Amino acid sequence: MSAQQIITDHDLWRKGVGGAAASLVGQSDNFAYAGLDLNLAQFASSNFCGTSFSDTTFQRAGWSDCTFVGCTFTHCDFQFIAISGCTFVDCNFSASKFDQSSFNDVQFDQCCWIPPISDPRFPLNTDPPAL
Repeated sequence: MSAQQIITDHDLWRKGVGGAAASLVGQSDNFAYAGLDLNLAQFASSNFCGTSFSDTTFQRAGWSDCTFVGCTFTHCDFQFIAISGCTFVDCNFSASKFDQSSFNDVQFDQCCWIPPISDPRFPLNTDPPAL
C-alpha cells in the first residue's frame, strides 16, 4: 500500500468514516495533503521529499528515524508529538504549533520558521522548537 493511501486512510479512521490507523514504515512520499487529522499516526524509517501538509494535526503522533527534505508544514498542530532520530532539511514551518512536543536526536538543517501573521489558532512561534 502506498504512503499516500496509508496517510489518507488514517485521516478517514480518525474521522470515523473507515480507513485504519497509520503505521507508516519504510515508505517514501511526495504528496500534498490538506485538512487531515493525523493525530496518533506513527511514521518510522520513512522518507518525505517535497511533501506538503497544510491545516493538518499531528497531536500525540510518533515519528522515528524519518527524513524530511524540502517539505512544507503550514498551520500544522504538532502538540504532544514525539519525534526521535529524524532529520529535516530545507523544510518550511509556517504558523505551526509545537506545544508540549518532545524531540530526541532531531536535526533541523536550513529550515525556515515563519510565524503566523494573524491566526488566532496558533500563538506566535518564531523560533524552532526547543530541543
